[in-house]
Order: sequence, then structure tokens, then C-alpha cells
Amino acid sequence: MARKENFFKSVSVPFWALTVFLILTFFTGGASRADVQSLVILRPAAVIFCGIALWSLRWSHVSENRFLFGMAAAIFALVISHLIPLPPSIWGALPGREIITEIDKTAELGAVWRPISMVPPATWNAFYSLFVPLAVLLFGVQLTQEERFRLLWVLLGLGLMSGFLGILQVIGDPQGPLYLYRITNNGAAVGLFSNRNHQAILLAMLFPALAVFASAGISNETQLKARNYIAVAAGVTIIPLLLITGSRAGLIAGALALVTVFFIYRKPVIGSQRNRKAKNYRVHWFSG
Repeated sequence: MARKENFFKSVSVPFWALTVFLILTFFTGGASRADVQSLVILRPAAVIFCGIALWSLRWSHVSENRFLFGMAAAIFALVISHLIPLPPSIWGALPGREIITEIDKTAELGAVWRPISMVPPATWNAFYSLFVPLAVLLFGVQLTQEERFRLLWVLLGLGLMSGFLGILQVIGDPQGPLYLYRITNNGAAVGLFSNRNHQAILLAMLFPALAVFASAGISNETQLKARNYIAVAAGVTIIPLLLITGSRAGLIAGALALVTVFFIYRKPVIGSQRNRKAKNYRVHWFSG
């Protein structure tokens, strides 16, 4: 009981908030079409979670992750720039606008200000979708290294759950209730997604995640063996789950992900060895 209490005390609010948000995203964000009903839940929730994350965000979190926040700002700015109305002289000079310009002249519509986007509703849909990864970023930079490792359990669990759901979809009714979205790859293993390619990419991403999981520091040999067994068993399980998706892009991504395992994996250091190395370093430092 004391161990459980210590676990809950050692985990921060951003960790729990991010865990809840990831679970919500996996179950409601498997498609990006503007007419998907579950997005009515996910996207407003993403904005709310962004606000919660900003409440506890510190400038140190931003300064330590300047590249990530810079990329996020650039992506938001790019999408917004496509929604800003431009003068007819500038808009008409852009490539692919000749036909519309001729229509305006023929219909005598006058000077019409238009954004760069030819389909603004679709661009707004893309803009709203950005709040989902933004919420993950705002929470993720606030986590400690230990909390990020614990988050691996969440991601691996959700990924394997989606994979096993794919098995049930393949052996079940192609038009059955296990497919969560109306427009999907019926008869294929799409898991929690509407597209089998997205399912396959998720499963491929689990390989490097397992390499990180198996490389983390441990406290004893028993924990080392247990973690290796879990990583190997999960990796072997992912391979057939990836194959049944029938995604060629996923198979290529899976093969590349398997290769990265050999570059990511490092033999974990046992706690006593790590403490001994740190102690020897301190002795050498103060004696030198």
C-alpha cells in the first residue's frame, strides 16, 4: 500500500492530465475528416487541455525546448497565413488562380479579397486539428524523465490494444460494430483508426518505443530479465499485428523501425552499478 501511495505522490498533475488526454485522443481521434462526430468531443477538449497545460507551464519549459516550440509556432503561422484574405492583385498573381480571375471578370464581381486557401473550411479543419498535438507538447515538456518513462507504458498499452482490436476486426464482420468510423477500410485491421495505414504506422512506432523501454535503468537483475521478456514478447506480438493491416507503407515503416532498434537500445545500468559509478566519479573529482 505504501508503494502505491509513493507512486501517486511521485507523479505530477501534468502526467495524469496527459495520460487522460492521450486515452481520449486514441478513442476519439482516429480520423481527421471534418464530418467525424467524435471530433466534436476531442477538439474542444484539446483546447481546454491546452489551457490547463498553460496554467502550469513555466518559461524554463519553453527555453529548454525552443526548437519544439519554434516548430509549433511555425506550423500554426503557416496554416493561419492561408486563411488571411489578400488583395485581388496579390491573390490573382498566385499560380493556379487564372480561371477564378477570369470568372470574376466575366461575372463582374469586382475586387474580391480571398485567402490563399482554395477551400477555407478544409484549412480551418487543419487549424483546429493542431490543438491536439499542441496539448501533448505543452504537457510533455513539463514531465520529468521518470514520468516520460512511465508514459511509455501508456503508449505501449494503447498501441497493443489497437493492434488486438485489429485482429478482432479481421476475424469478425467487415461491417460490424468493431469499426469505430463510418468511412473506414472495412475488412482490414484498422484498430482504433479509420485508416489501416495509420494503424500500421502506430504499430511500427512501437518498436523504437520498446527499445527505449528496455534500455532504461533498473534496480536489479530480476527487473532486467522481466523488462527484457516484456520487450521481446511485445515486439514479437507486434510483427503479426503489423502484417495483418495489409499496409505496404506500414510494412516499410515497420522494417525501418526494426532497424532503429539496434541504434537505440543500450544495455541498462543496474541501480547499484550506477550509484557506484557516481560515487567513484565524486571521489575522483574531489581527490583530483
